[in-house]
Amino acid sequence: MKKLMMAFTLFLFSNVTMGYDEVGTWTYVKRIFVPASGGSIYVYFEGESLPGCHTNNGAYIPSSNIEGANRVHSTLLAALMAKRKVQVFYNYNSDDQQSWSRCNIAHVYVQ
Repeated sequence: MKKLMMAFTLFLFSNVTMGYDEVGTWTYVKRIFVPASGGSIYVYFEGESLPGCHTNNGAYIPSSNIEGANRVHSTLLAALMAKRKVQVFYNYNSDDQQSWSRCNIAHVYVQ
């Protein structure tokens, strides 16, 4: 019972510290939109892998932390080129599901 409680506590703590609203399904990167103006990078994924986001498959890489944004961008670019599956952890920014800015990527896993 102690081990079960410890595992449950660690699970709850990990979700709080990672800071995300939702977890997408395992999918492939479909397209990456990089604006020449220096704005935020937008990523499209296969299928409906990001429920609740614009077209259920797209989200911005937030540019508030340039180093983190560069890491996520390079990771997703590598996954696209290598045709590797990814899992996206994301946050909602607005209630407007038709808006591109509805979701931001918080973390990614590569399979």
